[in-house]
Amino acid sequence: MDELNKVCAAHGFSVDIPWKELTEEQQNVILFGSDKIKILFGKHGLESRLKWKGITAKPREEAYYKGMIPIMEEILKRDRNDNILRFAGSFTCGHCHGSRLRKEALSVHIAGKNISELSNLSLTNLHGFLANVGKSIVDKEVYDNILNHVFKLLEYLKLLGLEYLTLMRESTTLSGGESHRIRLASQVGSGLQGILYILDEPSIGLHYRDNKKLLKVLKSLRDNGNTLLVVEHDEETIKSADYLIDIGPKAGVNGGEVVYQGDPEYLFQHQSDYPKSITAQTISMEGGFLLQNSTRSGEGTIHVLGATKHNLKNIDVDFKLNAFNVVTGVSGAGKSTLVHQVLGKYMKEPTHDGGCLSIESTKTINRIIEIDQSPIGRTPRSNPATYTDLFDHIRDLFASLPASVTRGYKKGRFSFNNTGGRCETCMGAGTIQLGMHFLGDVEIVCEACNGMRFNEETLEVYYHHKNIFQVLELSIEEALEFFKDQAKIVQILDQLVKLDVGYLKLGQPSTTLSGGEAQRVKLASELYKTSKGHTLYLLDEPTVGLHKADIAYLLEALNSIVNNDNTVVVIEQDLDVIGQADWITDLGPEGGDDGGYLVKQGTPIELMDCKHSFTGLALKERVEKRKSIPQHVEKTAKTKNIRFFGVTTNNLKHIDVEIPLNKITVITGISGSGKSSLAFDTLYAESRNRFTESLSTYARRMMSKINKPELEQCSGLTPAIAIRQNRYHKNPRSTVGTATGIYDLYRLLLSRAGVNPDGTATIQPASMFSFNKPEAAFPECKGLGIQVFADPNKFITSPGKPITGGAMDGTLPGKYFGDNFGQHVNTLLKVGEVAGFDFTAAFTQLSAEAKEIALYGTGDKEYDVEWNFKRGNRTGTHRMRSVWKGMANYITEDYEIKRESTRVEAFKSIISQKSCPYCHGGRLNKQVLEVTFDGMNISQLSSKTIKSANACFKHIRLKISNSLLIRCDQIIFQLVEKLATLENIGLGYLSIDRPTSTLSGGEAQRLRISTQLVSDLCGLTYVLDEPTVGLHSRDTQNLMNAIKRLNDNGNSVVMVEHDPEVISLADHIIDLGPGAGEQGGEIIAQGNLDEIKCNTNSVTGRYLNKAQELKPKVVRPLQAGITVKNASANNLKNIALDIPSGGIVALTGVSGSGKTSLAFEVIGNSYVAGRPVNCQEISFGQFKSISVIDQQRIGTSPISTPATYTGLFDLIRDLFANLPI
Repeated sequence: MDELNKVCAAHGFSVDIPWKELTEEQQNVILFGSDKIKILFGKHGLESRLKWKGITAKPREEAYYKGMIPIMEEILKRDRNDNILRFAGSFTCGHCHGSRLRKEALSVHIAGKNISELSNLSLTNLHGFLANVGKSIVDKEVYDNILNHVFKLLEYLKLLGLEYLTLMRESTTLSGGESHRIRLASQVGSGLQGILYILDEPSIGLHYRDNKKLLKVLKSLRDNGNTLLVVEHDEETIKSADYLIDIGPKAGVNGGEVVYQGDPEYLFQHQSDYPKSITAQTISMEGGFLLQNSTRSGEGTIHVLGATKHNLKNIDVDFKLNAFNVVTGVSGAGKSTLVHQVLGKYMKEPTHDGGCLSIESTKTINRIIEIDQSPIGRTPRSNPATYTDLFDHIRDLFASLPASVTRGYKKGRFSFNNTGGRCETCMGAGTIQLGMHFLGDVEIVCEACNGMRFNEETLEVYYHHKNIFQVLELSIEEALEFFKDQAKIVQILDQLVKLDVGYLKLGQPSTTLSGGEAQRVKLASELYKTSKGHTLYLLDEPTVGLHKADIAYLLEALNSIVNNDNTVVVIEQDLDVIGQADWITDLGPEGGDDGGYLVKQGTPIELMDCKHSFTGLALKERVEKRKSIPQHVEKTAKTKNIRFFGVTTNNLKHIDVEIPLNKITVITGISGSGKSSLAFDTLYAESRNRFTESLSTYARRMMSKINKPELEQCSGLTPAIAIRQNRYHKNPRSTVGTATGIYDLYRLLLSRAGVNPDGTATIQPASMFSFNKPEAAFPECKGLGIQVFADPNKFITSPGKPITGGAMDGTLPGKYFGDNFGQHVNTLLKVGEVAGFDFTAAFTQLSAEAKEIALYGTGDKEYDVEWNFKRGNRTGTHRMRSVWKGMANYITEDYEIKRESTRVEAFKSIISQKSCPYCHGGRLNKQVLEVTFDGMNISQLSSKTIKSANACFKHIRLKISNSLLIRCDQIIFQLVEKLATLENIGLGYLSIDRPTSTLSGGEAQRLRISTQLVSDLCGLTYVLDEPTVGLHSRDTQNLMNAIKRLNDNGNSVVMVEHDPEVISLADHIIDLGPGAGEQGGEIIAQGNLDEIKCNTNSVTGRYLNKAQELKPKVVRPLQAGITVKNASANNLKNIALDIPSGGIVALTGVSGSGKTSLAFEVIGNSYVAGRPVNCQEISFGQFKSISVIDQQRIGTSPISTPATYTGLFDLIRDLFANLPI
């Protein structure tokens, strides 16, 4: 401000002069800058100045003052800063004229209209236009495929009373109710069942007529097999509910009880049995609706002539002075336009563009107060106390206290916006905002003031044993009693209590208030002030969010305003308020282009006689109802089986299939018969696509796309979860513990119940036990617990050759670093020259010291190197001075550089890993690992197998103190539940710190199933891909028990499976065939087990009946083969074995017994390395080669095919290349 004052002084004025007293030239200096004098700019620019941040840094640069507007514009070009946007205006682009598109895009027309013109049609007109266009379209199939979904969505939007909207309507201009109903329309169109919908007052802003349509939509969702939990005050919605939960009896600290739950009809018939239910008292059997019998005639009128703003159709309207006026009409009828854009705007400042010809009043209006639902403040610093000026009086009181007078504290000391009294760490916010880049900002409680906003000295001043922070924590009702001897404060608090917002805290951030709460706070801030002449109050739906009991308080307040010689004009849809009006202005008859007409003006009784008024008809219907609850049969959700018709996805042959809901279904058949096409590419894909359609565009962008299945029709779908055999991605930070949530519980356990080495309780937060947090991770391995390195046993592929002559040529990285014309080989030769080693000799002939130098370098010693290089056609001499790090270190460094790119593939065969020698696999720093629970740190807990960890935590409650148990009992309960589930599903042998990338496809699938079991979700369809793969028959029953649990939770389970034991346990079986590929894709049989067995066409049935079995072959004579001694990979216990040759050898054992470790990590790796790996000795006998065939995919991109992988495509391309043409 001092620097700005220098600019002002250069122009002959100062910053202390009120803005309105400045000349236009002086105002332009502030707004648009000056080049008269250079000033110093601080570290913080305007962008941060507009936030509640302190500016204490010294200036750092000198420049001319640019002016407020140019600086703001500059910031907006970089960032859509919300603080700047508050001061920004907008105007129509002169190039595209608001269409947003280039002329090339606008040159494309459909029936004479471009996309911008179509988007500016109301939804009703758009529907009609597209329907008419469809009649003349030649390619009906293409047209129908594109627009069927559009028509369906338009119908739902119209049904929800949004027919007046246009597609180009900005989302920021939509009311909360409109946004709500738009999202609801997308949900109705999905056709899914089994979903729990939670809606927050969907009737907001809806006319009584349209509310009936909304109820129809909600009931259709229910009847489609869904559950709806609706927060609502609307009487019709309450009466239409199947089940009512009434919370109360009052608000705030006086609420929070369930005063009734059950059939709403029963509550209203027996309201005397539930005296706490205010809902029952206000909606009685005879109807709580009251009609104004004697209306005020008013003392004059306001005449609005020729209103034409927006959709108003040149209407003349009268408002009664000294009366309670209500403006009604369906959504989009023009109510807000008439009241705010015409009446309010013109009365404040009559202009030619005020939206009407003129407005005349028979009585002088001294003041106009507009009260809408906009927030009372846009930052958490604004609250009811600051908005109503209540905080000014409270600060005056605190400044007058003896303790303040003695210390010299003034009023400003008790403001969290001023330096001196506030906490300077958080600048009086009580929280500190942390930027999280792409994740948005996060607020944490300020540690300096512990969220109290003021410094210690300020908080030492007390009034009636409460400091300034504690006063702000009082509810308005509590404050009314607390300040009962302070007249000025009581005057404001009393108005707030009368408007039934007494449950709000004085310091409750304005950003947390609802629109209705904000509106009542605004009203209270006006009502307590002394009236200065006749005032016109304009209110916009003040009943939003109000219970019927609250509306009574509101009506009392509005009537008191009128009785004090004022006029009230209210936009309203609530029939209770409309019925109490002195004068009603009803607009319509519809919304948008079909609205804007004056339907009727008069008293409520006069409006009821108007047959063209939807509001009048609603009033009449409400008055004539003798019973508030109609006798109706309670409807329940109709669950339907999942049905598909005409499915032709992949090789499926136009099949119709029905999958029973909440049952276990097995899809079986020979390989290639179409099982996955039905289960995953049709059932899961269609369910997933329908679910994502109901999400926002932003959310859909975050989800991967799935091809649309080919089918004619389907119904009864539920949200689906596919659990495939896909292995986990090779992320070294993903472990069994992190994938299942067990490690997260461990972190929480150590944080709450961990003990330091000195026996004191730890104060470390849970985040400090995460190896993904830089402050907690061990720095040398960055929290991985391992170190990766280039393995000489892998990149020295020809040890009989010299390093300088082809020893490393077997891999691409090795060949690059072993290039004779490259710097690395020539530097090594120079090192040999200095150290006396001949590196042109075969690698096997080098001494141990020479090998060590060649591989791991000579430290910091530098060498002058000169060599002749050759790169393609370029040759020359290069000189440099360099250290020698060693071939292994150079390759490791190059791997680290390329590990995040696609080029890392070339390194995978030569990279090994070892336990970090610093943290020994613990991943975390020393201070974190010193914290223990039951004598174990988090690394030791994680090293346990699931089985041993489960046994440990099952009995841990008996070993720890009661005080400790209170803090961590819930955590232990969840741990035992997760661990037991994993053990029961056959994964008890896995250690919790086992990397997920090392799991087989079957293990990964069962791990995912276990997480679903613990989640206890219902209403889903789980699609599983051969879950018994890799599972020993002993563990199959445990797996089926787990799948049965999924089903018992209220879910449908669909499995692709071959295992006879699993098939026999299914409720429904679908057998596909008869062959594979083009010979498959038909339903051969479907039904229960007995029906499949009885079907003679079913190959599966014949095997299940044992009518067709695999006939045992004659055992072949076997010969000596592979000999292994002391194999020790993973859990192998130094075993020795002989594997014969000349036949098929089966390696069996339960899951986790070590089969894969023996086959791949011992035998396979030893063959590739050309030496024993994970064993003491190995002999391959007469085998000349070994092919390693595992479950890895044959390619990493869609370009890879069986033809390219097998080399067949090379032969095909050769054939085509040799054709005569």
